[in-house]
Amino acid sequence: MQRRWIRDVKVMVEQERGGRLARLDNINHKLKILERISIDNVERLDKSLKAHRLWCALRSLQDAVEQPHRTPFVNQITAMKQLSSADEVVTTVLSTIDDNVANNGVDSVSDLSARFAIVREQVRRASLVPENGGVFAHLLSYMFSKILFHKHGLVKGNDVESILARVQFYLNENDLDTATRELNQLKGWPKKLAKDWIKAARNHLEIKQAIEVIETQATLSSLSVV
Repeated sequence: MQRRWIRDVKVMVEQERGGRLARLDNINHKLKILERISIDNVERLDKSLKAHRLWCALRSLQDAVEQPHRTPFVNQITAMKQLSSADEVVTTVLSTIDDNVANNGVDSVSDLSARFAIVREQVRRASLVPENGGVFAHLLSYMFSKILFHKHGLVKGNDVESILARVQFYLNENDLDTATRELNQLKGWPKKLAKDWIKAARNHLEIKQAIEVIETQATLSSLSVV
């Protein structure tokens, strides 16, 4: 009888031990779940913070591009590169931005419109000069440009005056992209005289396009954090 009692006690002890171990396993399991949730929350918070900082840098870049005069935005580019090092799309877009452009800024649309008024007159004066024309050809072209009929609006034709008219029309419509495409159709001396303006306009357009791509990617990243 004593042996049976001892055996029963051992069974009870083993059962109690098993129950405790089961409870410990359950507690450990719950702790691991809480740990995973905590890690996920930290990662989500980190991603959310990076996304917010990226948006701030992007908005600052937009403000710099939209300033009335050239404003450097190299600091914004540097910040976005650091914040998006794991985002292949954003890093690729940022890598296409020329360092000189970031350091010097881009001309605003209003500045480009004002500059075009000067370029337009220079192009008109050279519109009749052959590509290899000398000083005399330039002088004749300048004289004849005074009596040329100036066209306005969305006119047809590939002559210099028609192209200049369309460029002005699109600039008035705030359509820098189409205006630049039109001016790029010039040839010979007029094209050479317009080269710097076309380059400045393209720099502006490329930065605006980069902003649009980064903005789209930042939006997608923000949605994935939620």
